Amino acid sequence: MTDLAHQIGTFITTEHSNRATLLPATSVEAVTGRFDVITLADVVHHVPPAQRPGFFASIAQTATRTGCQALLVKDIQPGGLRANLAMWGDWYTTGDRQVRQLAPEALAFPGFALTHTAMPDHPNYGAVFRRADGI
Repeated sequence: MTDLAHQIGTFITTEHSNRATLLPATSVEAVTGRFDVITLADVVHHVPPAQRPGFFASIAQTATRTGCQALLVKDIQPGGLRANLAMWGDWYTTGDRQVRQLAPEALAFPGFALTHTAMPDHPNYGAVFRRADGI
């Protein structure tokens, strides 16, 4: 688990903690190793809109560098009461006023194509991006 924050993984139970490697205060560019999948869970809506192209590019570059074939994204579809409540919660509870939700088809990871989406718990969605070159 990689995050720029200094404290991460507090929700991981003791029984699963041995299955997770925590890399607090670590940029994705510093991650090493080989990965089949990179997962972004409730991250994209926290990235300021002006910084999203660079963020998407850095994730795609890290995926390519680590041999990753797929990106899994869990985030929140904008619009509707539950999505707005989640956004307002971020704005007014955490103070993160830059939060802006993004639909899965608006995500753009260079070299990756959106192949599947699911929304079993609207407005939460899951999206799968696979390497566009098929390598």
